[in-house]
Amino acid sequence: MNIKSKKERVKVGAHKGKDMFIMKMDYYNTVDTEKIIQYAHDVSCIPAPMLRASWEAISLVITSWVVDGHIVKIPGLGNIRASIRAKARTKAEDINTTDILYRKIMLTPTKAIKQALNTAPVRIVCIDKNGHEIRRIEETDDDE
Repeated sequence: MNIKSKKERVKVGAHKGKDMFIMKMDYYNTVDTEKIIQYAHDVSCIPAPMLRASWEAISLVITSWVVDGHIVKIPGLGNIRASIRAKARTKAEDINTTDILYRKIMLTPTKAIKQALNTAPVRIVCIDKNGHEIRRIEETDDDE
């Protein structure tokens, strides 16, 4: 896991107004569908057009079921479901669809994915306010 720790001014909370190192995941790219299909083809020898059609069909089915209120189990990945954040009301007659603040998708990962995440080696790069690297930390087996 690549993590970037950049010195930034804290905007909220107990440290508001202070410059502190804030850690965030360092995502270096987005893996698109074609790359996933090609990789799946390489490891399974299933023709890419067949994988692509399957991917699209499964995506449509999962979307339909999640939107319809089902919790969908995705083998090897976890459970996916729809969720909302909404205002609370004291009277039923005050409830309206505008009380829904946002809608989101929730994923509860499998134990295997959680285990993989919790045991993945960590690399942290500390960066000052000017964007210069000032420290690099790499987790080793000795750190456990």
